[in-house]
Amino acid sequence: SPTMAGGLFTINREYFYEIGAYDPGMEVWGGENLEMSFRVWQCGGKVLIHPCSHVGHVFRKQTPYTFPGGTGKVIFHNNKRLVEVWLDKYKDFVYAIMPELKNVDAGDVSERLALRERLKCKDFRWYLQNIYPESSMPVDFHHVGVLKNEAYGCADSLGLDSENGINHDAGIFPCHNQGGNQILVYSKNGELRFDDLCMEGSKNSAVKLQKCSEGNQKQSWDYNQETKQMKHVYSGQCITVDQSKDNGKVALAPCDEQHNANQRWHLEQAILH
Repeated sequence: SPTMAGGLFTINREYFYEIGAYDPGMEVWGGENLEMSFRVWQCGGKVLIHPCSHVGHVFRKQTPYTFPGGTGKVIFHNNKRLVEVWLDKYKDFVYAIMPELKNVDAGDVSERLALRERLKCKDFRWYLQNIYPESSMPVDFHHVGVLKNEAYGCADSLGLDSENGINHDAGIFPCHNQGGNQILVYSKNGELRFDDLCMEGSKNSAVKLQKCSEGNQKQSWDYNQETKQMKHVYSGQCITVDQSKDNGKVALAPCDEQHNANQRWHLEQAILH
């Protein structure tokens, strides 16, 4: 299993301490299950679920401990530590999706980084490729942030996902600097991804959101740094914003040699407030 729930697991005592036990910089509760899951896998171990195991968990009516500063503060602090120690460049995804985590104080993580070095642990890229390849997080990417049009706003998923967004028109909305629906990934495969939804184009038609499909040329895009145009590889046309339309505002049209603002896009790091 890529991760475990954390409350119920068995582990060899010597091995537990050999790989660093619990992170002493984490507080009370929250995030330790993910931290240990990443650490075990990246440092040579395995997390396995035994299908025939039977375990009971009796929940207390109330916890016998308190969370200094509140539950949210403690959990954010713990998550910040695991992100900084184990996720490498992929922490950008977490901060884009959870902007409130970006400025949280993780405390001193130098000892945990030294532990990772001492155990000769693999990087998070290896984890994504070998342990969780079905993850919607692309292994290689050019950019994570916002795709901003010079004439009008940012590309936006409009809150859609693979459950309700298939074949829906791609969205555009005023840039709000809050991350969330406007966080987009431009992958090394040329995909423009909102999680597991990709922007897919057809000549002279509205750009649609479709389930990401590796090798689908209609989901492949080429960004020109000089002209700022986003060209659809299959049709050779460029993404254009047409505000006169009620629907299908984001569409493919012949690439304008005058580099009209409606076709000029900027891949920007999300500035999160």
